[in-house]
Amino acid sequence: MRFIIGFALVAALAWAGYWWIGARGMEAAFTGWFDAREAEGWQAEVSALEVNGFPNRFDTVLTEPRLADPGTGLGWQAPFLQFLSLSYRPTQVIAAFPQTQTVLTPVGDYTLETTEMQASLFLGASTRLPLHRTTLVAQAPVLRADDWQAQADTYRMAMYETEGGVNTYDLGLEMTALVLPEALQARVDPADLLPAALDVLRLDAQVAFDAQWDIGALETARPQPTRIALREARGQWGDVMLRATGTLEMDARGMPTGKIDVKAANWRTMLAVARRSGALPESVADLMERGLEGLSRLSGRSDTLDVPLTFDRGSVRIGFIPLGQTGPIRLR
Repeated sequence: MRFIIGFALVAALAWAGYWWIGARGMEAAFTGWFDAREAEGWQAEVSALEVNGFPNRFDTVLTEPRLADPGTGLGWQAPFLQFLSLSYRPTQVIAAFPQTQTVLTPVGDYTLETTEMQASLFLGASTRLPLHRTTLVAQAPVLRADDWQAQADTYRMAMYETEGGVNTYDLGLEMTALVLPEALQARVDPADLLPAALDVLRLDAQVAFDAQWDIGALETARPQPTRIALREARGQWGDVMLRATGTLEMDARGMPTGKIDVKAANWRTMLAVARRSGALPESVADLMERGLEGLSRLSGRSDTLDVPLTFDRGSVRIGFIPLGQTGPIRLR
């Protein structure tokens, strides 16, 4: 019996020592990271940092974190940020965000409000913290500026390492019941031909990058896409639907080459919206309507278009008809 009690006591002391060392190590890692960013010229501040959760959790709470990267002009601040993990699985982390956050950009500051926002991260066990998979869910997100706001019912994102791929990830995004800012809605749809909210925006793609997603993506530069295999990009707005599939390859400047097949349902409503908003002059709209009538007959349904878009190092065309230029596909 004394052996059992002694063994249990030694195990408990060993576990307490493991937790204490892990908690102090986590505090040092966060403090060191903030100090390193500040030394690089960032604004990197936190008013308090605590690690709690003994004995089975590492619950790290950052109070009033503030981050701003002078290289991109992007920043973020919030009342708090929590990182929650089991002490025996420290690389599987849940990040809990406050209901109000501030996003700083070169063109202005924005307030993001949600009823709940959480992310999960599965990281590799190395100092670079390679990302194996992550998900993020925001309930009732509202993005506000001084004179406008946009909102949605839900926002979901998931990114997973592609099995057998190198720096390749499966990416999914979905936003439901998106309400645009009033001024933008009025410009896009002045005749109220469409509902007040977009039903859904959805993306399902496989993306190859020029580097792995790890802590360096935040510290130095974002990995840049080199190939996008678009399984489906879809938008539904009332009876109007756009769906796109295809593959694009990016060169060193980020200029895309490849083909995207676009299907448009109820394209006449889209054209009417573009005509009434002034996005298309009447003469151009009339010409486009005649051309699209012919294309829709080829698809077998007069209300549906199947259009291949060809990208060639930034230029875009339908068949031999040039549409213009695209900018580079780059992550800031």
